[in-house]
Amino acid sequence: MKSDMFFFYQGFHPMFIVDYNSYNIVDINEKAKGLFNMDLSKDNKIEKLIPDINENIRNKIETDYILRNRFVFHSWFDIYLRRINLKNKDYIWIQLIDVSTYKIKEEEANYIAYHDTVTNLPNRRYVDHYVNGIFNNAMAENKNIGFMFIDLDNFKSINDKYGHMAGDQALKIVSNHIKRALRKGDLIARFGGDEFLVVLEDLPKTEIVNFVAERIIEELQRPIILKGKKMNITCSIGIGIFPKDGNDMESIINHADKAMYEAKKLGKNTYKKDY
Repeated sequence: MKSDMFFFYQGFHPMFIVDYNSYNIVDINEKAKGLFNMDLSKDNKIEKLIPDINENIRNKIETDYILRNRFVFHSWFDIYLRRINLKNKDYIWIQLIDVSTYKIKEEEANYIAYHDTVTNLPNRRYVDHYVNGIFNNAMAENKNIGFMFIDLDNFKSINDKYGHMAGDQALKIVSNHIKRALRKGDLIARFGGDEFLVVLEDLPKTEIVNFVAERIIEELQRPIILKGKKMNITCSIGIGIFPKDGNDMESIINHADKAMYEAKKLGKNTYKKDY
């Protein structure tokens, strides 16, 4: 055990020895002192550092047990726990391994997977996960959800005339215009190309979707500057309502997509509803 205690005090990672019954910290190594600046005479409760420490832990630390990706003192740690016996008394040996670098990389990869690289808006994969949750809530609370499928009118001509970099810049500007027309908490996502999806939760009246669609069209009346030239970008909007127009995302999107094409036939720069 002497060699183990040398490892404890000289260890590279923050370590604690905690009373098995009271969860009071009875000792910390130099690394933990430097990280947490603790005065054990005043503050010796491990729960303040690691809220996950609880009665259930005792059933799991007969062998090494790991609490992964816990946020402690502005960093992410894997927390290793092991029951030990010193002088016939039981303790918990706790070691913190900083995994912040890996956690940040994981979050960055997750963000890239669920967001559009041009506009930084959520993408279709994000919407798929998001909608499943709000459908369940809406069904339980008997609420409506509005969907707006938005297609920019004649957007291909911008790419053809000014190039794709200019087209990407136009998409960023347009997405910001649409955001300004939305309510707090409404979701806007880019579905690819020049197509956007807006999701409106918690609709006391389905007519609210009409008002938001009108505000989007009004916002897009504001000209944008592209390649030093002033231009207007309009849109056509199709509307679908959950659960009236379908009880799953695919059916509602198809409904809104068809309504959007009807709006195109009406002369563009408008929205189409059928309720």
